[in-house]
Amino acid sequence: MNGQRDDESVPADEARLLDALGRALGPDPLPAGLLGRVEELIVLRDLDAAVAELLDRPVAEPAGMRGGINDGRLQFESADGSVALEVVAETGRLVGQVLLGDLTEVALERPAGTVATGAVDDLGRFSLEHSGSGPGRLRLIGTTAGPIATDWFLL
Repeated sequence: MNGQRDDESVPADEARLLDALGRALGPDPLPAGLLGRVEELIVLRDLDAAVAELLDRPVAEPAGMRGGINDGRLQFESADGSVALEVVAETGRLVGQVLLGDLTEVALERPAGTVATGAVDDLGRFSLEHSGSGPGRLRLIGTTAGPIATDWFLL
């Protein structure tokens, strides 16, 4: 970079000048937005541990898979066991109850974005209105470190 070969040493007077220049200029400033990106990465670091898992229910099987008749009831639990909820799909709406965890809001997301949001009452109940069928997932928001998203399921 400085035009010298790797095997050449920097003379002492040049080294002192470079050292003084480095102290005078100070460290390079952080690029804009870097701290925000680092904070987001720290939150997402344990994403796999926070993603809710389906609890062995045939209703949550991927589309096109054969399975038995189901009652439309889904159960979700976070990998670390800190959040659990049960959801029943009714015509045009999802009704659910938080079994474990301190959630304040539940949002229904479709591939195009969030389509419904509902508050969780004091008993842990929530209801979300929706239209149509297709893939969806729930985003769970509470007093935990960050939002948790369930796996995708079919409505």
